[in-house]
Amino acid sequence: MQAGYLKFSSIKPILIFTVLFFSGFSCPSQILIKGKIINNNHSRVVLYEPINNFANNLLIERPDFVLYLTPAGYFEKRLQIYLPCVITIRVGQSQPVWLFVAPGDTVSVEINTSAFDNFSPNGGIKIKGKNGTGNEFYNSFNYSPRRKFVVFENMLDSMHFQRTLDFNAVYFALSKIIYPFDSLLVKGKITRLFYDIMVSDTKDVLLTELIKFAFFSNRLNPDDAFALVDSVYSKFPVTEDVIRSGLYGSSIAYYYYYSKAKKYYLNPHLDDSLLIKNGKKCFISSNFVPWLYAPKNIQETEWAMAILQLKHLFSASIGKRDVDAYLNFFPNSKMKDYFSPPYFKLTDESARPNDSAVIIFLKSDSLNSFDSAITLLKGKRILVDLWATWCVPCKMEFSYNDQVDSFCTKNNIQRLYIAFEIGQTKLNLKRDIKAYNLKGFHVVATQRLIDDIVKRFYPGQGGYTIPHYLLVNEQGKVINANATRPSSGDNLFSEMKTAFNLKD
Repeated sequence: MQAGYLKFSSIKPILIFTVLFFSGFSCPSQILIKGKIINNNHSRVVLYEPINNFANNLLIERPDFVLYLTPAGYFEKRLQIYLPCVITIRVGQSQPVWLFVAPGDTVSVEINTSAFDNFSPNGGIKIKGKNGTGNEFYNSFNYSPRRKFVVFENMLDSMHFQRTLDFNAVYFALSKIIYPFDSLLVKGKITRLFYDIMVSDTKDVLLTELIKFAFFSNRLNPDDAFALVDSVYSKFPVTEDVIRSGLYGSSIAYYYYYSKAKKYYLNPHLDDSLLIKNGKKCFISSNFVPWLYAPKNIQETEWAMAILQLKHLFSASIGKRDVDAYLNFFPNSKMKDYFSPPYFKLTDESARPNDSAVIIFLKSDSLNSFDSAITLLKGKRILVDLWATWCVPCKMEFSYNDQVDSFCTKNNIQRLYIAFEIGQTKLNLKRDIKAYNLKGFHVVATQRLIDDIVKRFYPGQGGYTIPHYLLVNEQGKVINANATRPSSGDNLFSEMKTAFNLKD
């Protein structure tokens, strides 16, 4: 049984903060968030507030979500919440910290980076408050959804679910996985409200992978796939509360509406669509077709958030026609303000003319080794960025390029981007380079160049992970084969100062 999986990157925060809630349950409640960042080497700390009363599970960012620190590392912020939900705090590109919050709660959190450095938050997070034990457990429990799905998958296999499609097996496997929450509830460590939302969240992420298996593994015929999805949603309905409150409600909703749309498409995947709405032609990208099948109150926010997220990750592929189609359906949407700067640039960034002074494409058809690529910039200090247009973490790092570009310009360091492109993704390369304004030199890796890089910098791994950064000196020698990411802030700058013997 095969399925896709979710990935989370982790870096190194130490964070202490307090969350205070006031006033009633059914009306907006003021929240005071205050705390301190200790040993912070990251450039940004972000609190992802709810958007239109939906949990900001896609980590869509507004400028006012950024927390500004005092020189000593303290911060304080007030905001409003209307409904119980999960909020997220993130330092740099680190593993997110998730907190279930409700009006009237007081939550105190301490995060120790040592656990994150070892890719395990167990023991690294201390949380106090009404649901402190539960929030602490949820962060360690939810750290790797993929691992949880493997357990879920193995239990289903042991009960021959793939052959029988007996939903009793699903009930049994889910009950085993969520048992720790049952135990916390019985002991009075968590509230019933916390239990309902966190258990629903856990089930949602596992059932999402089960649905993806049904449609994308080629193990089930279409009739069985649709029957499986119908069983999921008859027994675990997707309600507005589920979608609004938790991290994974919108994920399972997307695949539910995908399954509803899929009945009208003969191809393996959904197609782009052209609809007439309010007398106008609307182009609907296949990425957004599932939301056409959602209820209006869900559709308005989730469709908009999907546009914003994909614009951030695949800037060159999302543009004005996607926004125009949405606004034709919701001309007075509460999300309308998000489709203008600074959140979203409506201009066609892919059409921006290439400034040869800052973006230079190198002839790379004959480059078969890393040394041959470096030779093109002989005598230069180089920060090498291994990336690809299909790599989401790579694109998330581009948010930090302004600071890195400024440091490199000041210290005469060249940026060399080596793109690991495959098949049709090469068509997106120049558009993405311009859209993300990737100043520097660019090489499209041949397969032989990729093979040489894998052999040299990923010994024994049999493959590669990106983004990956290297520092090369004027003699063409790699002096740091595993530089930290731009999101690490001063860590990368310190490494470059040491590697290139720069003066402060």
